[in-house]
Amino acid sequence: MFSAALILSGPSIQKVLRLFSHIGISTIARQTFSKHQRLHVLPSIIQLWEKERNSRLEALAADEEVVLGGDGRADSPGHSAKYGAYTMMNLKTCKIVDVQLVQSNEVTSSSAMEKEGLVRSIASLRESGVSINTLVTDRHSQIRKWMKDKLADVHHKYDIWHISKSLNKKLKAAANLSNCASIKPWIQSITNHLYWCAISTPDGNAELKVAKWKSIASHIQNIHSGHDDLFPNCLHGPLVGRERKKKWMVPGKYLQLYIIITKAYTVLLFTVTLFDQFYFRKQGHSGPLAYNIKPQAVPRCENYERNISNIKIRSIPLNIESFRSKN
Repeated sequence: MFSAALILSGPSIQKVLRLFSHIGISTIARQTFSKHQRLHVLPSIIQLWEKERNSRLEALAADEEVVLGGDGRADSPGHSAKYGAYTMMNLKTCKIVDVQLVQSNEVTSSSAMEKEGLVRSIASLRESGVSINTLVTDRHSQIRKWMKDKLADVHHKYDIWHISKSLNKKLKAAANLSNCASIKPWIQSITNHLYWCAISTPDGNAELKVAKWKSIASHIQNIHSGHDDLFPNCLHGPLVGRERKKKWMVPGKYLQLYIIITKAYTVLLFTVTLFDQFYFRKQGHSGPLAYNIKPQAVPRCENYERNISNIKIRSIPLNIESFRSKN
């Protein structure tokens, strides 16, 4: 039980044994823990994961409109990561259907681990008979190229959270420039508007999404009509009281904000082909594809097997919670 509790909770065995030694509590030896882990705990975790995964894949293989979301996460930031975990989730049920662990020495660099994890995950899913209709990822350049070259038949969409995050950073940088402090109160409204453009256009009309997005440049200047032929007027009613607490931007004064909204994002947001690829989950979206699971930095003697078991341990509660929220 002690060995299983250690693995399920995630602390380092060395730190726990050192703590018990300092306060004089007798416990098992490191060798005993390693034996329990190898012979009992890890095999049980893998068996449970495979059982749950197989049942989910059977249901997924029978679905003709499979929508999956994938994201990767490394065990440390920067370019020195040793492990990268790639997680694939069924966005209709919010259940994890596949996890892959990639070690940096298996690829050319740590930045290539995310793409390798995706490649392995898709190969594993296809071996199980799953036909992917839509795949939602971030804007990783290697993944975009690979999807275009190898999976042209799959609809590749981008998670809007990543677009919003990039936009938010640019707006905050602009707000720190001289004479641009008035941008700051509008940052959240502008990023919220980006989400609204996606969720308020369920038919995926890309031109309409673009027209809605461009309207924000006029709205923040207190111009609420004459935006575009497709979206001529703002849909909100009269703004009074607390709804009108932000100061209107002065037309032509904040060049940096204008550049961000109407020029710097021309390639990213105003092109129809990319804007059509925005994906907003109906269940709500409060963060990145939040099921991405971070691999732990564990001692070298435990490394790969311990890490893959940790990832699978944490994916099982996520699936249970998603089931509870729907029932």
